[in-house]
Amino acid sequence: MNYIKQVNAFYRVIQENPLSANAQCLYNYLLNKCSEFGWKSEFSISNLVVCGITSLSRQALDRARSELVQKGYIQYKKGRSNQAGKYLIVSFVTQNDTQDNTQSNTQDNTQERTHLLHIK
Repeated sequence: MNYIKQVNAFYRVIQENPLSANAQCLYNYLLNKCSEFGWKSEFSISNLVVCGITSLSRQALDRARSELVQKGYIQYKKGRSNQAGKYLIVSFVTQNDTQDNTQSNTQDNTQERTHLLHIK
């Protein structure tokens, strides 16, 4: 998963599928943690840590997480007693996003090389 592409896609998606401020806060934190963990398909993080970083109460965390699950932004498996739950970030990056980005990068690189050739 690519962090910038996912963030950009996320903000495109919330225009059509809006989220509460708490759900947006939680999503951004979880996306950041997923990136830190090397984009593992699933990762665990305790409610205590999430609440501490996001400043969400436990009730607000539960509501925000439920909203993200219901609207398809994440998947969540509740942990057993004394175990953290597992999160999975749903990718919003489409094949078109990848193709558009590849085409854009190719065009940019070609234009940059052409510009450098003219400078010499």
